[in-house]
Amino acid sequence: MNSQRPRTAKNRAYMIVAALGLVAFIIAFNYIGCGGGGGGGNSGSSSGGVKITGVLDATTLVSLPPDENSILNRFCRIFSPQKAYAQSGSDVNRIIAISSRGNTYTITEGTLNVNSFSLSVAKDKPYLLVLLYDTSIIGVYKVDDATGLDSFPLNSASTNIDLGTVALSGTDVVTGTASQPVILDSLGITTALASAIGVMDDEMLRLAGSLDVDQNGLLDTLEGKWFPFIIDFEFDPGVFTDTVNAFSLKSPISYNGYSFGLHMRPYDATLDFTAGGTLTSPANINGGNDNPSGPAWITGDQASISFYSGGGMGTNPAAPPAGTYVVTIPISGTALTKTYTFNNVKSYGIDSNLYHILIPTVKLNIDGSDRITSIEIEWWKKMPGDIWVQPDAAELGMLLHDSTMEIAPVPPSAPTDPKISVTMTSFSNPMTVIPPAQGFASGYMRMIYTDKFGYVYAFSWNN
Repeated sequence: MNSQRPRTAKNRAYMIVAALGLVAFIIAFNYIGCGGGGGGGNSGSSSGGVKITGVLDATTLVSLPPDENSILNRFCRIFSPQKAYAQSGSDVNRIIAISSRGNTYTITEGTLNVNSFSLSVAKDKPYLLVLLYDTSIIGVYKVDDATGLDSFPLNSASTNIDLGTVALSGTDVVTGTASQPVILDSLGITTALASAIGVMDDEMLRLAGSLDVDQNGLLDTLEGKWFPFIIDFEFDPGVFTDTVNAFSLKSPISYNGYSFGLHMRPYDATLDFTAGGTLTSPANINGGNDNPSGPAWITGDQASISFYSGGGMGTNPAAPPAGTYVVTIPISGTALTKTYTFNNVKSYGIDSNLYHILIPTVKLNIDGSDRITSIEIEWWKKMPGDIWVQPDAAELGMLLHDSTMEIAPVPPSAPTDPKISVTMTSFSNPMTVIPPAQGFASGYMRMIYTDKFGYVYAFSWNN
């Protein structure tokens, strides 16, 4: 009997060591996997980034007590992300910056030390600064009321930004004590450029309201998921012959309406995309608020479905309603559906005079065989008072993400139909691009550009 006691003691020792090792692994896992790196965000660097700092107001934005924000408790919240650890709804335990370029976004998570916070982010992107309690939004930082600037539009001239004391100044709205001149100087932009961006960056707010689209209690980016909800504006700029060896007219151009697109990556293979989905809007569009999807497509690990596309585009009301949009998609082989929720979707309406919208005018240089040898583009913007101005390269670079031109004999109706495409990711005014060789005489052109805040604009010339 006595000969077994050392083994028992040794077994107990092994168990204790193993348990301690497991705890150490958990802590290490939590530190590496849940700490301030965020979900796929670019942390920025001293050589090419910008640091955003500030201090949370001790009255309206109270950080979690140290014992509740410990590594172990943070680990536990992975399994119970909605558990309330704070004593009031205004407690903040996470500060993130959401960046957007075109249809994609990433999240960078900052560090919070008592009431001071700091984030390092990359340049040449716009960012929303969002204060959270776990996945619940406390507020979104409003950069400047006077210019309507919701985002930090960082560019190559931007420097570190100190927001001063940060506090709630309204429902879900956060502001700081740093003055407008100081903020704009740190951003490296003028008041006029801030106003131009302020008109267009409202759509970024849907990123802050759509951190957990599948409603499972976890930030989508931390799960490697991507659910952009895109608003597409469609315009009729005239006939194709207007673009041949002469610039198309910048006026009159008619606005046809808007549509919505849901993308997902990776797509859920349990869903029945052939049956399409249904979009429930926060208010009636064209007399109803439950609209079935148009054609769905799957390519690689991505899927996309659209609503109000084609002849049934949204026109009434003139601006897409603000609020919560819900997409439901059938689950294959069942009577069940899966729900995707997009909160705080906000869009500006396209003014009937097309004020503030970037308008491309296009000239196709054609040779004797009716082939396009080069494409010239001029960018215009109509301001109130019907004053036309040409934005410079700096403004175009701050607003535009990319643009694609599709040219064909007639509007393509199938992937195999003849066409050529030209993609642009840098912009000047004017600009010239050289298209690939063509085996057809052209009679149709469609130009789509995406801004850095998530809107898509499409112009189609057809005979």
